[in-house]
Amino acid sequence: MDFHYRLCFTFKGISLLMKKSVWFGDQLGLVSLLGYMKLICSCLKYIPQLVWNYNRKTTEGWSIFNVFMDLTGGIFSVSETALRIVFISEYSLNITKLLLGALTILYDLLFVHQHYYLYPVSIKT
Repeated sequence: MDFHYRLCFTFKGISLLMKKSVWFGDQLGLVSLLGYMKLICSCLKYIPQLVWNYNRKTTEGWSIFNVFMDLTGGIFSVSETALRIVFISEYSLNITKLLLGALTILYDLLFVHQHYYLYPVSIKT
């Protein structure tokens, strides 16, 4: 069975257990768990492209533009969280949003490093 199918079945099983479980009685616990599940999925979604680039020793045929757009979104997300902490006194920290933004920035910087420093595209004449 493919890895992605296993992952989908795992999350489907977790969601069914959450439905039947009394441990997640409140809505906030459910939303927090879903946020952490999204964080895990985001951790896993970047790894195949990093490995693929590493194995091929090139990023040819792959657009860096999407990475820059994703990096911009991660920077804005972390900046928004930081500004809310500074200027709103009763703001409760959304840890999953902060971690997701930081994770996005980390992976995107790894992609930029691969694209421009490890495997730069040579200009063919």
